[in-house]
Amino acid sequence: MNALLMAAALALAPADQPTKADAPGPDLNGGWLIVYAEEKGRRIQKWEQLKATIKDGALTYDRDGKDFTINLKFGPHQTLKATAGKDESPAEGVYIAGQDYLSLSLSGGAFGKDSKPGSSSADFILILRRQRDK
Repeated sequence: MNALLMAAALALAPADQPTKADAPGPDLNGGWLIVYAEEKGRRIQKWEQLKATIKDGALTYDRDGKDFTINLKFGPHQTLKATAGKDESPAEGVYIAGQDYLSLSLSGGAFGKDSKPGSSSADFILILRRQRDK
């Protein structure tokens, strides 16, 4: 009898409630500092200590004197798709978002061109630290 009651309750539950998998990505809007960067298997120290901004899924930082934007689309289970520059083919990877740190690991798309196989675990790695108002 209890199983029948439980099944009836679940059947009558509202179907339009979002699940955790349907939820948008984490709230990352604000200022960030790049603490580690790697592209195509090489560490890029000149990007480290640069300020970056995330607003509505767009990560922007200065890259060789010009604003460079990576459009981020967060998926379930910490998956990530990203497009950058004029290349619309998405890179895919994962992210880890904590209170103060964000790590991105992407392969393919604009980041996968000219990569050396086996030189790193991804074509593009970025670790950022949140900048808080003091």
